[in-house]
Amino acid sequence: RERRKSPHFKHRCLWLSTIVHSPRFDMFIGVFMVGNGLMIGFQTSSRKEVEMYEKLEQFFTMLFVVEVCLRFAADGWTWFWDTGNFGDLLLIICTGVVPQWALGPMGVDTKIVSAFSVLRILRLIRLVRMVRTFPMFKVFWSLVQGVLDSVPMLIYTYMIITVALYIFAVFAVYLIGKATIFKDDELAQEYFGDVPKAMFTFFQVVTLDGW
Repeated sequence: RERRKSPHFKHRCLWLSTIVHSPRFDMFIGVFMVGNGLMIGFQTSSRKEVEMYEKLEQFFTMLFVVEVCLRFAADGWTWFWDTGNFGDLLLIICTGVVPQWALGPMGVDTKIVSAFSVLRILRLIRLVRMVRTFPMFKVFWSLVQGVLDSVPMLIYTYMIITVALYIFAVFAVYLIGKATIFKDDELAQEYFGDVPKAMFTFFQVVTLDGW
């Protein structure tokens, strides 16, 4: 990695490195990512097995494999040391190569293949990562970055809500679930019979769900 960062380093395929690291190449791949995402939506909505979708999936899988090979040829082994790049590789393998070129031809249970196929929509995560390299999507990436930065705060918020629901649930079970007057009340026992039921009831109240 340090050798490649050196100003004296000369790439064996400079033209390939120039193409792979150009915004146009990322835009080209991004367009096919969007197309793949739309195809997955149409295929999921379709109630019939359409052979065209299968051929398109083979095409997208081949395209993404070629993309990885080109990036590997341009950056060498250092490309895999980046966490995001390694995640992209796993997505392509687990959602494309394995179900399309391994499990399918081996005649594996279609339910298992379908489970892998559902994960294909995760490929759009790669598109979000790619968007940050384009100046035109600076505002969009700022929004994504803001959501990601707020995750720790959201976790603590959910922890506080869970603790609050637990406290009120304990009180509700003692005052309602175990109260003599509601002992034979099916509705009271359904909603406040024990702590988990009471917590779920209060969760429905907090989220304004019908209960």
